[in-house]
Amino acid sequence: MNKKIATGLFALALLVGGCSEKTTEEDITAEKPIETPEVEETDSTQVEYADWEGDYVFIDDEIEGTLTISEQQEADFDISLSAVKIDWENTLLAEEKFEGKGSADDDQAEISVTDKDCSAELSLKDAELTVDMKGAECDKNLDLSGLYKKVPTEKPELFSMKDGKIHLNGLTLSDTPATTKTFWGNPDPDKSTADDIHLQDETVHTYADDGMQITYYQLKLYAMTVAADKEKLAEIAKAFPGTHYKDVNSDSELFHMEDNGHLLIYRNEVIGGDRSEFLLIPADENFTYAVDSGIYVPVTK
Repeated sequence: MNKKIATGLFALALLVGGCSEKTTEEDITAEKPIETPEVEETDSTQVEYADWEGDYVFIDDEIEGTLTISEQQEADFDISLSAVKIDWENTLLAEEKFEGKGSADDDQAEISVTDKDCSAELSLKDAELTVDMKGAECDKNLDLSGLYKKVPTEKPELFSMKDGKIHLNGLTLSDTPATTKTFWGNPDPDKSTADDIHLQDETVHTYADDGMQITYYQLKLYAMTVAADKEKLAEIAKAFPGTHYKDVNSDSELFHMEDNGHLLIYRNEVIGGDRSEFLLIPADENFTYAVDSGIYVPVTK
């Protein structure tokens, strides 16, 4: 065979063989099926309903109200609302009670009150419920439109300092009843007894289960007592940023903030000798006299 012809045939064989191999790989790739991830089927008709059930406290300084939502079945629920207004002499001024049905659309709801020309629009956000009462008989005795809140299960710590102010159970001097309700709910129904003597515009709220009693003057907190013990006293003495005093005539200890006059007093064996308590009040001339007279002496850390 001619040498040039043999060389040409060899080259042609290589070219053909190379093309054949390339074509085979492309064909395999083209024939391989494309894998797609499986998509989980969802029920497009499923609806998530907000959880409306629970007891909500009316956040108001003068009206003690409780709104209860129960028996929720998807969007529908039962609702009841009761409220009273009591003056400083513990005299009932007005009361109101509603019962009805509600229907919710996510975080909005409408309610109709049974046997009354009254309805309401509700808006839910977290544990807060905004109520807008509508109808001639809704606010006949009390205006119950406003903010309602679920009382938190986690309570504030007994003692804390915020902005230089002493706080007991999350409260400080000049707080309002509405502020108290956000932490502790409504006070006990019986706020005082017939033997209690109060000034006009002075209101006493008791939270017996929490060992707490609060006195407001013109709806501003000016005195409160909370049950305490020696262990808690030691913790406060260690953390207190103001001046710590001891009473030379008793087991009482006092904690004073000079800038704002807040005075926290630990009193042992009060109320018949079976209770120790903390008392939060503003310091007055009696405190100043006791310090000047050496009855209250400073404690060095």
